[in-house]
Amino acid sequence: MKIQIFVLLSILCVLINCQNKQVELELDKYKSMTEIEQQNLEIVRRWIEEVNVNNFEKLYEELFSKEFKHYVPSNSEPKSYEDYKEIGQHIYPAFHNLSHTIEDLIAKDNKVIARMTAKAIHGGDFYGIPPTGNKLEWSAIAIFELSDGKIIARWEEVNLNGLFQQMGMELRMQETSKD
Repeated sequence: MKIQIFVLLSILCVLINCQNKQVELELDKYKSMTEIEQQNLEIVRRWIEEVNVNNFEKLYEELFSKEFKHYVPSNSEPKSYEDYKEIGQHIYPAFHNLSHTIEDLIAKDNKVIARMTAKAIHGGDFYGIPPTGNKLEWSAIAIFELSDGKIIARWEEVNLNGLFQQMGMELRMQETSKD
């Protein structure tokens, strides 16, 4: 009887020890993921803050992967790293005193979601729309995907309709011919 109790207690100790090791492994995995998520939040926050002070061009190489892809609803194919840099050269000069207010910044695994409000003055040509001097405000949601400390993809939804209206454009129904 004493041997059976000893064997049962030994098995119980082994099971408890194995369970503790599993809990430790899970906790280490969680800590590691939390650290990566925090790092990713800081990378995205830094990018947005540098755009606000017009100091972002030097950060492309530091923060973005050369394989970076930029997805927007108006393009069926994602834009490349070089395309994204070129877009920035057209967009940012058109909007003077550009500032983004981060409303929400959330990290989950290797993605960061940024919900922002942007404000600027339309002070330069914006894809053929001459400067109006109007104060602009629009909202945007961007999802950043990161790997090894670099942004590898970005999906973006911007209130372009509201932005264009603030620049004096009108949205009208197309006239169709009645047959």
